[in-house]
Amino acid sequence: MIHWNPPPSNWVKMNVDTGFSVAKQLATSGFVIKNEEGLIVGSGF
Repeated sequence: MIHWNPPPSNWVKMNVDTGFSVAKQLATSGFVIKNEEGLIVGSGF
């Protein structure tokens, strides 16, 4: 099981993931930004 550790107070943490399909020649990525309370304050792909 993966456990998320919050950042220090007054900081944010950004998690990024990427993927690539060789067969389709497509790439994708995304990110989530969370504050010290675990609330999402930004995201994108």
